[in-house]
Amino acid sequence: MPTIETHPLRIARIRAGLTAEKLGELSGVSRGAVNALEQGRIKTPRRALIVALAHANSMPPERLQELYDAWLRGFEQSTATAFAEVESNLSAKARGVLALAPDIVRRYGSFKAWRTDIHPSVAGFASLLHVSATTLRRFEQGDISMPKPLLRALSKVLRLSDDYVEALMELDAIDPGDVARDYWRDRKRVQRQRERWLAEGDPRGTRSLRDPSSYVDLAVVDGSIDVAVRED
Repeated sequence: MPTIETHPLRIARIRAGLTAEKLGELSGVSRGAVNALEQGRIKTPRRALIVALAHANSMPPERLQELYDAWLRGFEQSTATAFAEVESNLSAKARGVLALAPDIVRRYGSFKAWRTDIHPSVAGFASLLHVSATTLRRFEQGDISMPKPLLRALSKVLRLSDDYVEALMELDAIDPGDVARDYWRDRKRVQRQRERWLAEGDPRGTRSLRDPSSYVDLAVVDGSIDVAVRED
């Protein structure tokens, strides 16, 4: 089954001893574009990139293009099959969450809050995406940054757009007590509170929930939002 690891352009780059940055310089694209191509997020490579890789591997550009086209057909088919299997195990609510606009996704406040709406358990979510439950748990505990296998699975298994995945990457990994989740889901009430803070000159009215230097804690107290601001 075609995988990211068997991507012919990635293999050609490695065999040629080129870094993603160097290949980008040779073909007139950014390193990020090279990475996106090798991760399957960009499906149509520039001709200059194919030519540069082909020359570096002493092969005709047409042959490398053929290898890539064959890989892409198999990869898209396997991706579609994987998504169909995952979708059959998703609730109606989870499918609705996957269809949200990125700006709405950011309101979750934490990856854990979002993941819980897709699947309530770490093990279940990890099983759906074929990633390590242990690694996912460590990520949600804030011990590590988003693992690459998880990042790839979000794009390839769940078929989320780049903007959607970017929104998820901006979320905090953890959310003790589901506080951030409650915060974002009651945005109107929070906005009214922030307006009151701004009118009173309270700095809490301008600070971001996702800025760790701004907040120690956030909770709902007697029906209103209360945030403890760091003193240091």
